[in-house]
Amino acid sequence: MKNKQISARQVVSLLQSLASPTAAIQTQKFFKIGPGHYTSPNDKFIGIPTPLLRKHLKNSEIDFNNLETLIHHRIHEVRLFALFYLVDIYRQNFKQNLAVKSIVRFYLNNFAGVNNWDLVDCSAHQILGHYLYHFETPNIQQKKLQQLSKSKNMWAQRLAIVSTYYFIKQGSFEHTLKLAERYLNHDHDLIHKATGWMLREVGKQDKATLIRFLNQHVKNMPRVIYRYSVEKLSDREKANI
Repeated sequence: MKNKQISARQVVSLLQSLASPTAAIQTQKFFKIGPGHYTSPNDKFIGIPTPLLRKHLKNSEIDFNNLETLIHHRIHEVRLFALFYLVDIYRQNFKQNLAVKSIVRFYLNNFAGVNNWDLVDCSAHQILGHYLYHFETPNIQQKKLQQLSKSKNMWAQRLAIVSTYYFIKQGSFEHTLKLAERYLNHDHDLIHKATGWMLREVGKQDKATLIRFLNQHVKNMPRVIYRYSVEKLSDREKANI
């Protein structure tokens, strides 16, 4: 049980105490900060391993006002911590049959803070994907995912495709395949990578569905999508596409 109420300021102070300047330099290189790259020069990394972030989720309680401050904080790891926390309380509420819609609404209303691929990927399917699958009709699911895919915000576009990961794990591929077809004409490699990743996950569940999609679209498919999607196929299977 979470029983220790802490403020945004206390969270930031705690995380700063865990910072590693050496690790921060490596992280900055990994995320390619600077002009011409997808990570804003204003995004500050302080070098905290993910296991340490997750460790400090335990025995802490953060209200939504403080969580909102954290999810928009300049420090990348602070935003990541806030999203881990949000996923955690979403999961707990669902298990306890408590309301989760307000958590999803908070997530979407504060999505401006979810502005890098790791932030999207750690939260999309576990919050929005899970919610759409369990609580919305197929028409509403499709409408919401299409709305996000048409956004001018690339992270919202990635949110759409990665949210379908939850559907894939339940054996449902329709939304993934529709978005993947739409993203064949996208011009950003981060969308290509996410799309290829989701197609690969489809293949893990149903190889025939993946191969059928590839056979239909391979001629118009960006190389990155193809490369990611076929990682688990054999050389013979790739040769027959």
